Amino acid sequence: MAWIESHQSLERHPKILLLKAKMRWSKNETVGFLHRFWWTVLEYSPNGEISTLSTVVMSEMLTVDLETMQKTLAVMREIGLVDEYNGKLYIHDWWDYVGRYLTSKYHNANPEFLNKIKELYREIKRRPKGDLKDKKRRPKGDP
Repeated sequence: MAWIESHQSLERHPKILLLKAKMRWSKNETVGFLHRFWWTVLEYSPNGEISTLSTVVMSEMLTVDLETMQKTLAVMREIGLVDEYNGKLYIHDWWDYVGRYLTSKYHNANPEFLNKIKELYREIKRRPKGDLKDKKRRPKGDP
């Protein structure tokens, strides 16, 4: 059974509050969407890369219309829930939240895959702060 680490402080996190405001969702809709989104990524792209997932398929899996899915991904990128690295989109801090699960799943079954994911997120964290491709972010607190 797949799982993703989730902290109760998530509902008060500034990025979640920005997503909620920009999408005009309730707190429950926002947290629920994010968890369903993360579960989908974990199942179909365990390395956290979302560029490989079709927006059309994700909208169907998450029962969200295509326009809303596209807008949500754009907002998530804008506020830093999604990072661009080497021309690909990744869930921000993915390894921090699914690393234990992936380690338990792939440690023996596919250690090379596990090591690739670990190294990818080390590289993403090591990049200079100004190296973000998604610099369309607004100042903190700007809904």
